[in-house]
Amino acid sequence: MCIRDRAEAEVEMEVAQRAEHVTERVRDDIREEVSKVEGSADLKAAALRGQKRVVDERNDAVEMKVRQLRKQSDDLDRMRKEAKMNTQLSVRSALVGIGNGVRHTKSLERKLATATDDLQQFTKRGRQIDGQLLEAKRLREAVDKATEKLKGLREEKKQKKKTIVRSPVYAGSEDGGGWYDILAQGLCNDFCRTVALPSGERKWRCSLAGGGESDEHEEQGQKQCAHKGGFSDSPAGHEFGSLQQKIELTQETISKLSGLAATIDVGHLEGELVINKGEVAAAEAHEQLLEESVDASKKATQAEKRAMHERAPGDNRVAMLQKQLDELKARKKWQGKQIEALAEAARLAKFADPPLEEVVYTNGKLAKYGLPDDKLPIS
Repeated sequence: MCIRDRAEAEVEMEVAQRAEHVTERVRDDIREEVSKVEGSADLKAAALRGQKRVVDERNDAVEMKVRQLRKQSDDLDRMRKEAKMNTQLSVRSALVGIGNGVRHTKSLERKLATATDDLQQFTKRGRQIDGQLLEAKRLREAVDKATEKLKGLREEKKQKKKTIVRSPVYAGSEDGGGWYDILAQGLCNDFCRTVALPSGERKWRCSLAGGGESDEHEEQGQKQCAHKGGFSDSPAGHEFGSLQQKIELTQETISKLSGLAATIDVGHLEGELVINKGEVAAAEAHEQLLEESVDASKKATQAEKRAMHERAPGDNRVAMLQKQLDELKARKKWQGKQIEALAEAARLAKFADPPLEEVVYTNGKLAKYGLPDDKLPIS
């Protein structure tokens, strides 16, 4: 075999080895990302779907390489039998390979654009969820703060009544009388009415809060309240009224804040955030794999162009290409088994309590086909 044939075969083998190395590195990165959020069934499913998609892309690349190697092998057989047509057939084959490579690169670039857009959408949604959770936390804190304030106001009102207010004791008919704040407590707990004395004289008499009656007060200048226990038109009454107004405003604030907080389903958002993190991790790995694949495809096409005018028939070259073809076929079969195992694991990860027998069987397949780190947890 000539030097340039050997060099071209070494380049192709190096490309295949680098693709395998990149794929292994990407899979390790995926496992590392998935391990950060392991324990969530939804996250595990999202990561497994991402892993499956990565393996699918790698399998597509292997299949493409198989087709290319098979085509090259057929070309070399023909070149060996038809030496006269060797140069023309080699050039045509190279052009077909270059065209296929260019089309494959374009296809990968379109997939990369889609993957990048998906990643941006997942990232954007993650920021939205974080914002909603932050708003829910702010509302909860505001409700807690307002509730503490309400407790303080009620306690202040309670202590104020306890220290300075006497309770009303009058329980008779309220006809011909009314409630006043004779004792200037701030609350109308004194009942006053006009009574007839034995002498025939009429007198204004008050049943004072806390007990006892008094004829010493004049009705003139006193302001009647609308009902028993109402706030009087006095400094103490104004203070009670202001305190009650603060209590009512605080209650209204709590009601509004609680209503706003109730519109945010925190549990659902937290679950969605876990899934979103898994989707972002898978999308990042997918994007990285496609970037590597695009770069490798471009390099392979350039190498094909450089070698286009240097191709020559040879039994050794045919044997080497056949060996590569056989290796790629075996790898494709192995990856097909990995895809089946990952798909089954992704399906089971969606269930909160998957059947134990199926989990054990699927974990056995994952271990058998080189994916022990992707095993499902057994509870």
